[in-house]
Amino acid sequence: MRGWKRLGILLSAVLALVAISQMDATAQQCPKGKLRIYTSWPMQGAMIPEGTGMKNGLDMAIAEVGGVVAGFCLEIVNLDDASPQTGKWDGAVEAENANKAVGDPLAIVYIGTYNSGAAKVSIPITNRAHMAQVTPANTYPGLTKKRGAAPTPCPARTDCSFPCVRRAALLRSSDSIPPAKARS
Repeated sequence: MRGWKRLGILLSAVLALVAISQMDATAQQCPKGKLRIYTSWPMQGAMIPEGTGMKNGLDMAIAEVGGVVAGFCLEIVNLDDASPQTGKWDGAVEAENANKAVGDPLAIVYIGTYNSGAAKVSIPITNRAHMAQVTPANTYPGLTKKRGAAPTPCPARTDCSFPCVRRAALLRSSDSIPPAKARS
């Protein structure tokens, strides 16, 4: 009986040491804390392959740096902008996603969307919160510039619903640039 009691105490001590050492390792890896990267793209319906591809790409990028940058641990929060009823992007769902991101004090960037229409919903929300938004797939020129003219000072812009200061970046050329010029 004494042997079992000693073994139990020994196992408890070992488990406590392992737990403490893991906490120390985490603190050493992330001395500055945690930051969150929010994503929003379709993860159901016909666009699952596109949403999954973008999710996997971001997961790979974060894994490549070991999930830590400049002393901060990075956490990805994947959100789905598709409606469960239709399987397509939904403006109300996209607005909810963007509001969730801007409401998180640890959030640093909003990556998405797949559809330009969804981006037209989320960009004003992320802009008001001074949060960067990076879109890997949108091509509508009105998301980042006024169509057919040089940018005008606010509030004269009437072509879209965005505020003057934009924090959105397109990772591909917009539809206003012919493919041959976009490649050069």
